[in-house]
Amino acid sequence: MGVPQRVAVIGAGAAGLAAVKALRDADVPTVGFEAAERVGGLWVYGAPDSPAYRTLHLNTSRGRTQFADHPMPSDWPDYPDHRRVAGYLADFAERFGLADTIRLRHTVERVTQHPGGTWTVAASGPSGPVEVTVDAVVVANGHNRVPRLPDPGYP
Repeated sequence: MGVPQRVAVIGAGAAGLAAVKALRDADVPTVGFEAAERVGGLWVYGAPDSPAYRTLHLNTSRGRTQFADHPMPSDWPDYPDHRRVAGYLADFAERFGLADTIRLRHTVERVTQHPGGTWTVAASGPSGPVEVTVDAVVVANGHNRVPRLPDPGYP
């Protein structure tokens, strides 16, 4: 297929933001979709569908978690809380101009592959339905977005 002409990225948490930036760095036109009203993914405590809880902290050190081209502040604790991490991700998006690529408050409803390899991403947003056709799709919606609770009958 070669280099994609346009890519959709679903999700604007850490992985989605990293994907958008990498694609932009490679001069690949990109459109992002984020269901929440701000970037940050699961780190945005109190956002609809966020699994974040009041005492959430990184479980990997900031040195191992930070982006190489956007270090976390050196005066932060080794394991920052959700507030700091959400702010860090928002700062990352701002610093590298990613916000203009991401459609906030857009929930992806369907992704359809077409013969020939293109994809249509259908989303609903504040101004109604949106459909874009792209050459590739990156799904970065977060593996912790939907809680997996034990069966209530489990002893």
